[in-house]
This record gives sequence, C-alpha cells and structure tokens, in this order.
Amino acid sequence: KQLREESARSLIFLLRGARSSSGAGLVAAGKLVEAWLCEQAQQLLVTLRTDNAAQRGASGEARKPHVLESAGVCYVLLHAALERLTSRLLREAVPRCSEFLLAAATHEDFELRTLASQALALCSEAHLASPTFSDVPFSQQVAPIHEIIRLLQVAKLTHKEVEKAIFMAARPLLLSNALFLNCSGAAGAELFHGLRQLVQDSLGHSQHEVRSVAKGTLMSVMTLDSEEKIKAQLKAFRSKIGATPRRGEKQLEISDAALAGVTGLCGTLLLAADAGAPSWVGLAVENVAPYGRSGLPDVVRKEVQSTIQMFLKLQQSNQQSWKECKEKLTSSQNDLLNEFKGNLGYFS
Repeated sequence: KQLREESARSLIFLLRGARSSSGAGLVAAGKLVEAWLCEQAQQLLVTLRTDNAAQRGASGEARKPHVLESAGVCYVLLHAALERLTSRLLREAVPRCSEFLLAAATHEDFELRTLASQALALCSEAHLASPTFSDVPFSQQVAPIHEIIRLLQVAKLTHKEVEKAIFMAARPLLLSNALFLNCSGAAGAELFHGLRQLVQDSLGHSQHEVRSVAKGTLMSVMTLDSEEKIKAQLKAFRSKIGATPRRGEKQLEISDAALAGVTGLCGTLLLAADAGAPSWVGLAVENVAPYGRSGLPDVVRKEVQSTIQMFLKLQQSNQQSWKECKEKLTSSQNDLLNEFKGNLGYFS
C-alpha cells in the first residue's frame, strides 16, 4: 500500500513539474501520465464490472492484481485533485475515468471502494481556481459535468453506481460550480439545470437508496433557491403526482414520476426544517401531509410519515424553535401533522 501511494506521489511530482515548466520533456511526461491514466481506467473498468456482476472481491483470498492496480489509479487521481491539478493538466483524464471510478466505488474491496469514492468526489469538486486559466475553452472546463450527465442518461449503470454518481459526483458538481455555471451565460445555466433535472428524475427510482441520495442532493441545491422558486418547485412536484384516490379508495401502484413528486415534496419539508421553519413551511405541510393517509401505496405512505416524524423531531428538539414553528402554522396545518405522522419512534 505504501509503495502504491509513493508511486502515485511520484507521478504527481511529474505533473507538478509539467505545470510550471516550459521544457518540452516535462510537458511530454505530463501528457504520457494522462494518457496512461485513461488507458488504465478503460482496461480496469471491464474487470471491475465483471467483479461487481459476480459480487466477488471481498473474500478471504489475496487481493487480485487488477484490484491493486485500480487502487493505484485512484491514488493518482486522489492526489491530483488534492494538488488542484485535475482542472489544468488532467482535463481529458478525469471525464474518461469517471465511469471507472463509479465501478470502483461500488466494488466489494473496502479500500478500493473508499479510495474511488473520495477520488470521485474530489475530482468533481475541482474547478478553475482563478482567471489565470481563462484560455481554457468552456467546453473543456465543464467536461466532467457532461460526462456525469451522459452516464446518468445513457450508460447502463447499476443502482449502486447511480447512487454514487449522484452523491459523489452530481452533488459536488452542482454545489461547487453553481456560481460558475450560472454566470457563464445560457450554456452554463442550461448545463446546471440539466444536471439538476437528472437528480430530480432520480427521486422516482425504484431503489430507496437512490431516492434518498437524490433527495439529499436536491435539498442541498434548493438552499440556493429563492422563496418564489421553492414555491414553484412545490407546485411542480404536486403536478407530477396527479390525481390521488379519495378516502376509502386504494391505489396499489404508483408511477415513477408520481413517486418522484412525493419524494420531492418530502425533501422540501425537510428543507423547511433545516431552514428554521421559513414562511413557506405551512405550504410544504399542506402539500406533503395528505399523501400519508391509508389507501396509498406503502412506499408513499411510509415516505411521508417518516418525513413528518423527522420534521417534528427536528422542530421539537428545542422548545423555543417548536413554539416558533407552531406560530407559523395554522390550526389546520397542525392538525395535518398530527393526523399523518404515523407511529412516532421517539418521545415528544
């Protein structure tokens, strides 16, 4: 392990030299390192996918050579991101290594999984730190975002890879580059909203883990929204759900779009709790609570009831905050919380 990390640091030393040197030798060495990273990532991706499909790699036998090689590639990308080299000298390598990092981040090997997850997150957070790199074309600056969008749209990712792509890549990409993208004209704003829309679409995923990370990511991004935009988002989530069954009727199934709407409403209510019960908290309660009644699919009812329970737990953790929250809610809104909170798992 120490040898792999020292080898990675040696390669980073070459990259640092290529960044500050005008000599052709070091510049050529930097290009060779980048080409090697891309080639290794593409070759190892196939083997890692085979491991993941067979669910092997964590047995008591010695670690396979391709697992050790994959860890070495992750070390290089990890140190490159920490040295802030990915946006300058590895602009082509990082997007081409994204799918490899997703496969490695879901591998059974604990060390590889941890290294790949951290490398993916750090590479996604990297962006141009100063105007000195303004000669870099915009399309190259945002290449990692384009690649994550492509993977979420086109690539046949497993649900674990989708989970990693949202939490370890899309989330830092959106939060770290929000100002940069929204100040880069129509192309940047379109890219930001396109990635955000993919996260919102994942709110209706069949796997709870994917819905959970998508909800958390969207909550983080919505903290940047104005009150008017949040209200419009509530309306958009509500429109996705469509008509709901009347009292006494049962609905056995729910579409992915409707599930995404319910999950989005739940995330908005939790956002209101984190924001200290803003003025629109009552509107969030009115939109979320009715979907916790009986007759709706279990996945919907459990999602809503657990969200209301978490909202109450956060607000009731402090007597003053709970008092202020109740003052912002009408009596009917308080009744909705009490009616659809389900069985509480804590004392209040």
